[in-house]
Amino acid sequence: MPKLTSQPVPSTMRSQPVATLTSNHTGTLNADIWRTIIEEDYTQLLNTLHWDALFPKGAIPTQLLDIGCGIGTFPHMLRPHLPPDTPIFYDYMDPAHYCLSMCQQVLHPPYQARRAYHTPIEEASLHTSTTRYDIIWALQSLYGLTPRSLPKAIGTINNALNPHRGTVIIMLAKQDAFIPQIYERYTRLFSPNTSRQYLTAEPVLGALSNQAMPAIVREIGCTHTISIRDEYRLEQYLQQCIMDSQPPDGWRHHPQMRDFIDSFRHVDVYRFPNPTWIILGAPGQSKLAGRRRILTYLEPVTTQIAA
Repeated sequence: MPKLTSQPVPSTMRSQPVATLTSNHTGTLNADIWRTIIEEDYTQLLNTLHWDALFPKGAIPTQLLDIGCGIGTFPHMLRPHLPPDTPIFYDYMDPAHYCLSMCQQVLHPPYQARRAYHTPIEEASLHTSTTRYDIIWALQSLYGLTPRSLPKAIGTINNALNPHRGTVIIMLAKQDAFIPQIYERYTRLFSPNTSRQYLTAEPVLGALSNQAMPAIVREIGCTHTISIRDEYRLEQYLQQCIMDSQPPDGWRHHPQMRDFIDSFRHVDVYRFPNPTWIILGAPGQSKLAGRRRILTYLEPVTTQIAA
């Protein structure tokens, strides 16, 4: 399998928490606020997949790669739902040393922390190995890929999956979600020379198709509600969305930004809708058998999107 070159996690880190999303300037974003928001979204993910099928009790150890691990919020939330005596060999990747260190601290049994990769997926070095991952997940972490780097990243994931039982789980907002919309508006108004765009779920699904990877999609509705009276929480949330810890003074009062944000106000709260796709994929070589297998991992609902 393609093996990702790892680097050791440094023993000392910054004492102040930093945001999972990167910022354009030096500044502090309140990671606790963002954590409480994504915990609500991850709860929906927990209710979407059949984890007993993905991690069956008494099975052989699972090889898992976490792309864009952040501070390990999701594995921490998932841990009580896992069989305690079936090991999960956990490799984790992030461009931030801080995130690698924080994630390592929550990887208690059945997780067995193994390799920490200090790199984004599109810049990972590849070498030949005989190991394949049973599960790769990228949860709200592929938004930073460029259209040019997306095919390579998906190809890396495809090649790294176990050809017989490998599954990739991707969680990403849709194009019409609030976060990519406000990010694009902010970038256009205040950082017009920025070439980066916010990658949404639709191109990722297309990239899986281009790799001939069987894929299915479940859409979940992630709505983030903030009181109009909680100015600090609102400011922190919006700065996370635009990925800038020190935006220009008065940026929210620019007419286009003010009108856009106010369009989500409902009496005394803001409701920011972020419809999100949970994409399950199997290796390209698995074909119809892979498609049938990943269908068994979804909890039943009335509707779903087939890719």
